[in-house]
Amino acid sequence: MRTDLSHLKQKAIALRLEGNSYGNIKKTLGLKSKGTLSVWFRDVILPEDSRKKLEKNNLLAIKRGLSSFNNNRTARIKIENELAYKKGSEGIPENLNKRDLLLVGVALYWAEGTKAINKVSPAFSFSNSDPEMVRVFMRFIREILLVKEEVISGGIHVYSNTDVVKAKNFWGNVTNLHTLSLPLNTNRKVNG
Repeated sequence: MRTDLSHLKQKAIALRLEGNSYGNIKKTLGLKSKGTLSVWFRDVILPEDSRKKLEKNNLLAIKRGLSSFNNNRTARIKIENELAYKKGSEGIPENLNKRDLLLVGVALYWAEGTKAINKVSPAFSFSNSDPEMVRVFMRFIREILLVKEEVISGGIHVYSNTDVVKAKNFWGNVTNLHTLSLPLNTNRKVNG
């Protein structure tokens, strides 16, 4: 649930025009994020004396090591994110049992699948650019849904700077569908 912060906007703008930093304004007004301030200040033009005050404070912060602290913190967060991604990637083993594959497949379809029913027959599709996610989904439709190979088709979306043959080979290997057709127009989705 969002909190209405409009009553703080004018106070925040007044503080900014005085040359206060985002961090100081956030703390003074008890805001949780600087993002709100960024939106509020996007059209604010600071007077010269306020810009100079902010520049002076930035130089003082650098001298006190805050810049170094922020750079180190950013580096630590990047490493944490990379480790979390790696751990998450390892979380879905190749040897998923049928129940786990069913649950993962249903969740993937729920999140990334499109559902369309036309007058001839229902369509069942899945779009994603993560090769591992596509591999797991292909296992789901083959091993859980028991969809016959002859009715599975794949498409790729390529751009003008894409090597179409490499893209076709790459996704053919990921999906084990080697009938992906080459696009006639490289700016359009390819079905095959």
